Amino acid sequence: MNTEVWAVSPDASDGVAKMVETEHLTFPVLVDQDLHLIKTYGILNESSPTVPHPTALVLDRQGTIRFSHLDENYRVRPAPEVLLDALRALGPLEKGKAGS
Repeated sequence: MNTEVWAVSPDASDGVAKMVETEHLTFPVLVDQDLHLIKTYGILNESSPTVPHPTALVLDRQGTIRFSHLDENYRVRPAPEVLLDALRALGPLEKGKAGS
């Protein structure tokens, strides 16, 4: 699958850098300290306004959300197979298109 994984964090860049190093993350973690992206996607936790709800999104190449999972309980996450199914549902990317 021709896909990209990104994470978004409301934490300061030095904290994010430390987490990336400690957890050996191999994908980009975007710093959203002003909560712009978090608010744009409507995932801000209103009861704790500096923390987003844990969310998994699958977007197509045009930026349209094709799958969304948000749960107020941070322990509830979609199974990897659910995310893979959402990615497979996007269909194959044609050769020569962006990202191929």
